[in-house]
Amino acid sequence: YSQHFFWIWGQLSSAIQAATGPKDGRTPKVLQLAQMDAMQNEHPLLPPIRQFPTLLLCQSAAKDAGGVGFLTYDGPATLAGILSWIAGRSVFAPAGLDALSAESKDF
Repeated sequence: YSQHFFWIWGQLSSAIQAATGPKDGRTPKVLQLAQMDAMQNEHPLLPPIRQFPTLLLCQSAAKDAGGVGFLTYDGPATLAGILSWIAGRSVFAPAGLDALSAESKDF
């Protein structure tokens, strides 16, 4: 499962990068992807990691909550599922990400 996710992660990065390119000569706000080894790193604001891989979407939260909050993805381990989840929950999701999720091929 984890090894399969490396392929999905690469495809996810490529899809978001393709959909986020500059528009009208301006640099848009972008959705950034990051990968962390939770076995070797800790972050005090992260929710408990119960499985590998775990996909989290970082969102702004109230200042008294540390200014950061996380949503945990619990859908299918498919590119289409992840793209659709991001498109529905991130204010930085590029326009047309839902269309990419419909077109994506999962192996």
